Amino acid sequence: MRCPKCNYISFDTPERCRNCGYDFSLLSQPAPPVDLPIRSTNTPIGPAPDLPLSSSRRADRDVGGSAATRQASVSASTPGGLDLPLFHEPVPGVDDTPLITSPAPPRAPLAVRRSSDTPRPRTVSATPAATPRLEFTPDPSAFPGRPAPPPTADEEVQHPANGAEPVASPPLARRLGAAAIDALLVGLIDAVVLYFTLKLTGLGAAEVLSLPVLPLLGFFALLNGGYLVGFTTASGQTIGQMMMDVRVVGGRSERVPLGQAIVRTAMLVVAIAPLGLGLLPMFLADDGRALHDRLSGTSVRRA
Repeated sequence: MRCPKCNYISFDTPERCRNCGYDFSLLSQPAPPVDLPIRSTNTPIGPAPDLPLSSSRRADRDVGGSAATRQASVSASTPGGLDLPLFHEPVPGVDDTPLITSPAPPRAPLAVRRSSDTPRPRTVSATPAATPRLEFTPDPSAFPGRPAPPPTADEEVQHPANGAEPVASPPLARRLGAAAIDALLVGLIDAVVLYFTLKLTGLGAAEVLSLPVLPLLGFFALLNGGYLVGFTTASGQTIGQMMMDVRVVGGRSERVPLGQAIVRTAMLVVAIAPLGLGLLPMFLADDGRALHDRLSGTSVRRA
């Protein structure tokens, strides 16, 4: 029984609801049954009868039927009462010959069809004539009073190695003065770095040897080498060379490439290491090129 107040379902017939206590006697009519009634009849329900779809099937299922009866049923089932030669003997007087006796060969797809042997005419556009350009190269000898224009960055700098006249080297005092200024600046930078390193580590000046030697020397090498390589690649002049009006040029152009500047700096260390013997060609050679300039293919001239 289902309670009409709280919809509680019970499987017996009590006077009150077991959930909310509702009195079932207040109902004006009995509550409808919860479940559907169960079929009580014993009549079996079998499958639907198998009805024939046409008279031809009834004739086919007829075991005692004759061939004439089956033939008549098939003829009656076809339109116009004509027999089909696909299933039975051909009907006299009826021409059922197919219209196409031999299969046609398949055509090639469009992607592989060959074009005709006659080529299509192509329109040949006339090539426009090149626009004439006026090029004028002034002759310096025609204007003796006018100074020659300065060489550009793409012009080659001639050295004694390629058979041309050597470029005049700046005075030796200028080169030594530029080297002294650069050494003073690099030494000052190294001293500042060493001072702040001791301050950060809390060591005194007498305890400088307690610092790790290899990392410190490696840092100084990167710092000093970066100073020389950076200024030489950027403008061809370090700060000391700017002050002494001296410039480093490459082997084929005015500007020194990065790789050539790195080789020149590394060879400078090699030239100074054996007590400065690699710098002797700067004092003895006519072109004033030291060992690091010869190995790197650079030269020093006035700016």
